[in-house]
Amino acid sequence: MKRITCRILLLISLGLASGCIWNKSDQILSLRGFDENKLSLSSIIDSVEIIPLDISKPFRSISKLVVKDSLMFLQCEQGLFVYNLKGEFKYEISKRGRAKNEWTRLDTFILDEEKILVLDGYMDKVMYFSADGEYLYSHENVGGVFDHIQDAEMLSSDKILLCNTIFGNKNTIFETYDLHNKQLNKLASTPVHNKGYSSLPTGHHQMSVYDGNVLCVLPKMNIVYRYEQDAFYPYFKIETNQPLWKQRELASIDDYTPNSVDKKFSGFSGVFETENYYVLNYYDLFTSFVNKKEMRVGTIRMSECFNHADLIPIIGLLSSDENTLYGSLDSISFGLLENNYESINGSFPDVFEKVKQLKNKGYDTFIVKYKIR
Repeated sequence: MKRITCRILLLISLGLASGCIWNKSDQILSLRGFDENKLSLSSIIDSVEIIPLDISKPFRSISKLVVKDSLMFLQCEQGLFVYNLKGEFKYEISKRGRAKNEWTRLDTFILDEEKILVLDGYMDKVMYFSADGEYLYSHENVGGVFDHIQDAEMLSSDKILLCNTIFGNKNTIFETYDLHNKQLNKLASTPVHNKGYSSLPTGHHQMSVYDGNVLCVLPKMNIVYRYEQDAFYPYFKIETNQPLWKQRELASIDDYTPNSVDKKFSGFSGVFETENYYVLNYYDLFTSFVNKKEMRVGTIRMSECFNHADLIPIIGLLSSDENTLYGSLDSISFGLLENNYESINGSFPDVFEKVKQLKNKGYDTFIVKYKIR
């Protein structure tokens, strides 16, 4: 039987302020190549497909995307919408309002095996919908659990994993919540905090659930954690030539802002998993691929892509499945790419030309499918 111990000093040294950590070994698997191994998109991606979204008005931003059963579930500021893989609109799940089946603040959603959960922290409730968007029932008065929630994933029929923003000194990033017993269990915190004027995310996709494997990342750290039996333990760490943050330095940050660029290692804002790769990124600045079989890491960097036409960056990464990464592209992000590439004649020049053609037809927001080799 595996032995679980709570070691507060060890947790603090790893950036986990509360909870438990698996005591599997004294060493963490260290992966080198983050700085040295420069990847081109064509070495990882077999094809890139552009899916134009059929929308009446442009989305301001897509905050979450889940692909299931040939459908895309997209959350944005305007609501939760469902499209097929051709980008054709199918239906909307719930709407803004104060009725029992409506949301006042759409914080996030979860796809269960048969249901869709919509979390509204402002109204302190969880709404349940069928797969085709029919309202079923709600759990209300959950005790303010979702006040600062950013994302959530289903762990079991009753338990969900929460990813929170930071607000002042409230810097618990990961928690589990039992929907049946209404029990909250704190798992991991970050030493950083802000002045409490608003809730700030510390990443964009900080947890990944794939084939029963749950991975998480914490801000400004080079360690990838794994969740198991209500505990986190370090899974592996990425070695880098960049200086790493010390815990006392992180604790001194009282004005944390997301997507900041520092002289020290940025950490990871997102973690994804496919059949053959762990994928780590820091917004659009870099994307690292860890080969599962060989446990080797290589990186695609935005800055290097601007200097080489045969290197195309991965933009707006939102989700992944067995052999595909999904990102989003809008007029702003496409304009950034277009302005930085003097000539598009690299690995996938047709991608840019197709987007240009679709924009001329009135499309403004796109889903990008990166098919992994």
